[in-house]
Amino acid sequence: MKFFDSEIVRKEILDIQDLQDEVMEGSIHLFSMPMNEKIQHIKKLKELLTKQQTYYTRLSLSDDDGAKDQKKYLEDSARDLGILSDGENLMTSLQTMQETLDKIIEELE
Repeated sequence: MKFFDSEIVRKEILDIQDLQDEVMEGSIHLFSMPMNEKIQHIKKLKELLTKQQTYYTRLSLSDDDGAKDQKKYLEDSARDLGILSDGENLMTSLQTMQETLDKIIEELE
């Protein structure tokens, strides 16, 4: 079975897209949100990062050419956006983002 034919993978992709939409929509109002809503928004962003980490791990473990292409595309896009430097690992970057969000939540609470 090809990577993207998996029902689990397709559901995971849809979940990520839905969370991305929610986070982007909420980000517009972040500065006007009450503190408890800001914290919930950041927790939702953490949830998104966790799902992205899981997806990236699945891509990394797959021998499917489509998965390899998607992994390379994600890494190249992250470099283009300045999120990832040459030689850096995307998983490490995602973990660093998680840690940063943990610190932000701790400070806000």
